[in-house]
Amino acid sequence: MHEWSLAEGIYQAVLEFAKDHDVKKVLEIEIKVGELMQLDLDLMKEAILMLAQGSVMEGAEIKLTVEKATFSCEKCGYEWNFEVAKKEIEQRVSKDKRIKDDSGSLDLPLHYIPDLVYALVTCPRCGSSNILVAKGRDIKIQKITVEK
Repeated sequence: MHEWSLAEGIYQAVLEFAKDHDVKKVLEIEIKVGELMQLDLDLMKEAILMLAQGSVMEGAEIKLTVEKATFSCEKCGYEWNFEVAKKEIEQRVSKDKRIKDDSGSLDLPLHYIPDLVYALVTCPRCGSSNILVAKGRDIKIQKITVEK
């Protein structure tokens, strides 16, 4: 599952931080997840907690928050949210082009390749494909609380 590979990246980044800063214990990790990633936050949290077992991260509180995605058009300046973009993507990507996950559900390809948004979304006002993802595209470790 996609969440597990991302959780592994977060785990490795926090371990590296802990090693570089002589951390005895990681108490809390705050992570901001872009809405465009379409991740299952419960699964991601579970994966991080499982990976953390036996490490300085074991028992750390994991706080995941979603950063809402917003888009803007470079041509006309119009701004819109992910709900509007998702409706367009769902219309453009037929069910036979969706990706079946381990549970048998059909995912939009954005779940695996968020940058596809640039090929799948156009401005709702003027139709331009020259768009920007202003927010909600990345995963960021916002804060790590530690014991030295």
